[in-house]
Amino acid sequence: MEPSRQNFRNKGKKRFITWKRLLKTCFVVLIITVAGGVCFWLLDPNALGNYIAQSRVDQGNHMRVGQVKHGHKRKGYVYGTNSQASGDISQQQLAKDARAGYPLKKLGEIAIPVQSGMRVGVHVSIFQGTSVTALAYGAGTAIANEKMGQGNYALSAHNMANNSTYFSPLQNELSANQRPYIYVTDHKRIYEYRVFSQNNQPKGKFIVPLTDTAVLNQPTNHQPQITLTTCYEIPPDYANAQNRVIVKGGLVRSMSWHSAPSNQKKLFFNRQ
Repeated sequence: MEPSRQNFRNKGKKRFITWKRLLKTCFVVLIITVAGGVCFWLLDPNALGNYIAQSRVDQGNHMRVGQVKHGHKRKGYVYGTNSQASGDISQQQLAKDARAGYPLKKLGEIAIPVQSGMRVGVHVSIFQGTSVTALAYGAGTAIANEKMGQGNYALSAHNMANNSTYFSPLQNELSANQRPYIYVTDHKRIYEYRVFSQNNQPKGKFIVPLTDTAVLNQPTNHQPQITLTTCYEIPPDYANAQNRVIVKGGLVRSMSWHSAPSNQKKLFFNRQ
């Protein structure tokens, strides 16, 4: 009996040592992870905000076209160029906006691939209206009842001052002189626009005060246009934006989703 009792004690000690080592290893891994996160945050204080913003964009991109998330019954769709936007939006405000209670209706998607004149791509969903909720998940239609491929198709989205999320690349990464292409889709058709030349009117890219709503006017020549609007961010504060970056282009062609080239359809599945 004595040897068996000793063996039992030895096994108990081994189990205790194994669990102790395991807990110690987990604790070390946790410390390293937290320390790494702190260092990463110190190197890039906006990293968390950018991650949360991209997460919202991804959620919007996973919604089906035509899908509606109903908000508060007293809140409806609002339009405009988001004149009250205060510049680079914090992750706290972004989370608050996402829960603001406005309805969220997905109309389609916009993609600006990496190409000549566009060093960083754009891919976000298009929602009805420019409520804070719509802009938390992607781009919003600035004019009521606007239609892709007709009139002035005007879209607004945030500038996170990171050259990547929402419409952020429009400020520094888009060169109108190279006349890049812009694609929008409702998953029935794909509409191809091309940024206007800087030598003609309207110019392909320019800055206006936040109070200038003339950019939403219908084209006088009846040529279908697209107008993209985002905050003009001035470093190092990236706040209280008083101006807007405007990008304009003209419709080149439209095609059914099924007849569109595969490389264009892929723009709406793989973020560039």
